[in-house]
Amino acid sequence: MCAIVGMVGVPNRDEWGETYRLLTALLVAAQVRGRDATGFVAVTQPLKGRFGGAVIMDKAPMASTDFVAQSAGWKRLRAARATIVLGHCRFSTSGSPALNINNHPHFSDN
Repeated sequence: MCAIVGMVGVPNRDEWGETYRLLTALLVAAQVRGRDATGFVAVTQPLKGRFGGAVIMDKAPMASTDFVAQSAGWKRLRAARATIVLGHCRFSTSGSPALNINNHPHFSDN
C-alpha cells in the first residue's frame, strides 16, 4: 500500500497559495496509505514568462504530517509556483525507509 498525489496545471499568481494548501491537504490525507516515508517532485514556473523554472525534490523517512511541517523542499515549494507536482506516501514492504535511497521519488543523472 502506498499513495500517489499530484496536480498538473498553471495556477495564476493569486491562486498558488490555495493550490499549495490543497496539495498539502492531499499529501496529509494520503498518509493513511503509507506512513513510512514521504516525498515529492515539482516543476516550477516563474510568475512572469515561461523560462527560468526549476525542479524541486525532497524525500524523507517520515509520515506526511511531519514531512509538510519539516521538509525544506516542501517549504520552498510554497514560495514557488508549480505547474506539475507529484507526491508519494510510502508503506514499506521491502527496503528500509531509513535508507532514503529506497524512498520515492527516485532519480538519476541519466
